[in-house]
Amino acid sequence: MSPTIVDLLAATKTVIGKGRRSVLQGSARLDFRLKSGLDGRFHAFVRVNERLSEHFSIGLRYEADFGHLRVNGDHGAHRNPDGLLITTGPHVHMFRAPARDQAPKDGAEPKWAWPLPPDTVALNVAWRTFRDLASVTSTGDADRKVAAMYAASAQLPFDDL
Repeated sequence: MSPTIVDLLAATKTVIGKGRRSVLQGSARLDFRLKSGLDGRFHAFVRVNERLSEHFSIGLRYEADFGHLRVNGDHGAHRNPDGLLITTGPHVHMFRAPARDQAPKDGAEPKWAWPLPPDTVALNVAWRTFRDLASVTSTGDADRKVAAMYAASAQLPFDDL
């Protein structure tokens, strides 16, 4: 039986390796491999806009390129499938029951968003929130890279990191 999305989120995961950094179209990106006791491959990504540090996304992927959890900064309004509008501020995208209790489907993305506390608009705070929600244990190296990415956003070209 395949693990459910709840199982995938709850499984303890650890950042392994140094991560891969890239810059594309004004955004910096860090990609980390994660180790878990579950079969399959987990990945985490962090991306932030070079000029607007509150425009970021931190996500968890399992196997394919669809996400199970995403913590976003303040990048504008978001409308949930039921019509509820989140007008501003950081938010988290997660699957909602009953989808959370099923095995993930190819191409599925979490369409539901819930507001986060206003201080989550800082990338380093959002990284800690993501780690808690996704059961990810980070390394000091990964934490330092995210902190450097946050400090550099809207201040230096990412190529200088």
